[in-house]
Amino acid sequence: MERAGDDHHGFELTIDKSSHLIHMVFWGMWDLPIAEAFRYGLLKLGGQFSGEPWGILVDSRRFMAQSPEVTQIRQEVMTAIGLIGCKRIAAIVDAPVYTMQFKRISASSNMKSQVFQDEKSALVWLRQA
Repeated sequence: MERAGDDHHGFELTIDKSSHLIHMVFWGMWDLPIAEAFRYGLLKLGGQFSGEPWGILVDSRRFMAQSPEVTQIRQEVMTAIGLIGCKRIAAIVDAPVYTMQFKRISASSNMKSQVFQDEKSALVWLRQA
C-alpha cells in the first residue's frame, strides 16, 4: 500500500495482484509534493504487474478539480502507466467539475476510461477488458 497526505488531502493506493487491479482513493486538493508521491507510488505498484495488463479502480468522490500543475502530473502519470500495462481506469465520481477534468486528462493521455456513480458498475466495466 502507498499513502500520502492527511485527513484533508491525499491518496491511498492498494494493489490486488489476483484481480490485476490497483484500487485508489483520492481526497481533497493536492499540492505538488502529494502529486509527486502519487506518481512515484503508482509507477512502483504498476511495475509489479511486469507488463501484464491491469486496470485501476479509483474512488474520487471526495476529490476535487486540481490545479493545472497537479493536473499536468496526473496526465503524465496516465501516459506512463499506459506504457507499463494499464489498460483501463474506472473512476467513481460525484462532482461534475472533476468529472470533466478527469475525462480531459484521460483523453489527452489516450487512456481508456469511464466515469461511474458506484463501485459495482465500475468493476463490471473493468472486467470486460
